[in-house]
Amino acid sequence: MFAWSKSGSASAFARPVTTVRHFSSPIESLSTLEKLKIKMTPWVWDRKHLTPGSLPTVAQRKPFRVELEPGKEYMWCACGLSKTQPFCDMSHVKTLGDFKPLKFVWDGPKQTVSLCGCKLNKDESGARCDGSHRRIDFDDMSKYKPNFTRTQEW
Repeated sequence: MFAWSKSGSASAFARPVTTVRHFSSPIESLSTLEKLKIKMTPWVWDRKHLTPGSLPTVAQRKPFRVELEPGKEYMWCACGLSKTQPFCDMSHVKTLGDFKPLKFVWDGPKQTVSLCGCKLNKDESGARCDGSHRRIDFDDMSKYKPNFTRTQEW
């Protein structure tokens, strides 16, 4: 694909014009600089900064039980494609920017906790399982839209 520069010459390296999808999300209330930082960072610190245009892949229909250590950083897979679930192995690059892992530092004592396996928990739950997997009809995912857990009905 070629794009024309202002001088009229074709360039194979110019970015093609794309259609931008617009949907309401918590990220819209952030400043331009904050949005740029989120876009350029390979992870997010807050689930509300994830604004995928598609549903994640359901890794499993129940939580992952994992032992977390205090003060250690973890990267929770938000796309569901990682082979090292529930943690990220960078498989989200296949989503072309739709998903990023959620980075968090465990500040509790060393213990076994439940991390979300369905990838459809609420923003305020972070990586922890909030039981959303009990309310989802996994056999008919077509009735759900991206970010449906952010609606008041959910």
